[in-house]
Amino acid sequence: MNKLLSRPYLPALRVIFKPFDSFELLKEKNYGALWQPAVIVLLLFLTRVFKLVFGGFLFNMTDISQVNLPIEFATVVCIYILFVFANKNFCDLADGDGTMTDVALVTAYALLPYIICSLANIVLSNIFVAREQDFMEIISTVGFLWSALVGLVGLKSVHRYSFGKTVLTVFITVLFMALIAFLLAILFLITQQLIIFVKDIYSEIVFRM
Repeated sequence: MNKLLSRPYLPALRVIFKPFDSFELLKEKNYGALWQPAVIVLLLFLTRVFKLVFGGFLFNMTDISQVNLPIEFATVVCIYILFVFANKNFCDLADGDGTMTDVALVTAYALLPYIICSLANIVLSNIFVAREQDFMEIISTVGFLWSALVGLVGLKSVHRYSFGKTVLTVFITVLFMALIAFLLAILFLITQQLIIFVKDIYSEIVFRM
């Protein structure tokens, strides 16, 4: 536990511009403070909120009154946790070397390019006109591809996979996430129906008494 808490800080900008060297430090020297994933996931949530609230009206059709912030926050956190959990557990079966901490850090760092490009688009959405939307879409694509590249390099480094195997495991991880989400949804529905059933029985007993 002390080793986990004493992990050295790994500069986020260094990770996204020099991912190969940075993830070697993460794997070999245990760089990467545990508070960094929490901060990055929070930044992702705030970016989502900023986009809904401050995005230019020409590019933002969201009705703010219909936005539920707790649900937005829970969605961001749950997707992040689900990916980390699914990737770690599947890669354990595929002889991956990465720990849960390694996967959590890599996944968080991979979000940074997407966050940066999304923030840039929020600013540009208040400057650009509709016909310049293509430029914003290019920025979004760059952010997504940049994040994907950082994530793949990171997972390749921590699991000690080839690039091809890394791509395959990420694809299967996404399928695993969908399966877990499906099972949780079924469990939720069954639990909900069970609660309703118990309430109905209780109400019937009380009524007959």
